[in-house]
Amino acid sequence: MESVKRYTRKPTEVLAIQYTGAESAAAISRWAGSFAHVIFSDETEETVTGVIVLTPTGTARLSLNDWIVRDSNWDWTAVKSEAFTETYEEVKDDA
Repeated sequence: MESVKRYTRKPTEVLAIQYTGAESAAAISRWAGSFAHVIFSDETEETVTGVIVLTPTGTARLSLNDWIVRDSNWDWTAVKSEAFTETYEEVKDDA
């Protein structure tokens, strides 16, 4: 007879950057390349209004303070700030 068992998520190291405005949008664009697209308010490209991320399940729009995460499979994910802080912990280098 099959029974329900408990599982924990295996620790996985990811890379991530938080979208906090125009400066971070540019950094996200450089880092994620064709997987992230910066949205501007008009053709002058002076005012950033958001970032679109291409994920395995479609597109996701980053809201201010959301995170873009790349896992070990090179899959990109948009993560809300609250969920990110509950799920991830910064890896400190042993220096």
